[in-house]
Amino acid sequence: MKKITWEEKQDITYDQLSILFTSKFLFTFRDDSKEDFSSIYQRIEAGKNVFRKSKADYLFYVIIDYEIDRYFLVLEELSERIEEEQEMLLENPTQEDLKRIQSLKKEAYKIKHATRPLREAIAGIIRQESEFITSNNLIYFKDSLDHIIQVNEALETQRESITIMVDIYLSSVSNRMNEVMKMLTLIATIFIPLTFIAGVYGMNFENMPELHFKYAYFVVWGIMIVVGVSLVFYFKRKKWL
Repeated sequence: MKKITWEEKQDITYDQLSILFTSKFLFTFRDDSKEDFSSIYQRIEAGKNVFRKSKADYLFYVIIDYEIDRYFLVLEELSERIEEEQEMLLENPTQEDLKRIQSLKKEAYKIKHATRPLREAIAGIIRQESEFITSNNLIYFKDSLDHIIQVNEALETQRESITIMVDIYLSSVSNRMNEVMKMLTLIATIFIPLTFIAGVYGMNFENMPELHFKYAYFVVWGIMIVVGVSLVFYFKRKKWL
């Protein structure tokens, strides 16, 4: 099974933990030589009588239960990072936010892939009778199966939250693009009549009476300013600006 560690402000790590046991002995093989089983030692000290009466299968259950508890801690860290990203996403979404969301989505997939084998293994232990698993301790493995199912269900919920965040980001980008297009459209609308007026008086006809008027230049400018300002006030009144 996979040992998953994800502490605050650190990257997630995955290490392989293999277990071999008989009725009396249990061996662990770990990739991480720094594996800390102090919590398990404390449980053994606290429940000496239980461990003295039990075989290696009970210790096997304790190790599995210990790793599942660590899965819950990993999910808690994932949940906190999702909440932090959601807050930043609602304030001012950026391209960096999308990269972090994609990273969270990738890690959630890895966690699901890492926890699935343990669920299948525990289910197999419950389905198949084994001479190394006593009937009295089988109930503990059923409890572990319930816990790992809870882990998978919580993980699915968090993956849905990440998917929603992607949708929120895309929606925010789309809204910003729509605002930009709206502003460009309003600017173009303001300049359409101004361009029309400038185009009319820019034609090279010999007979254009207005051109011989002494104040024609200023009149045309005045008309263009009035039209432009009127349109701006109209758009503001409609709350388009």
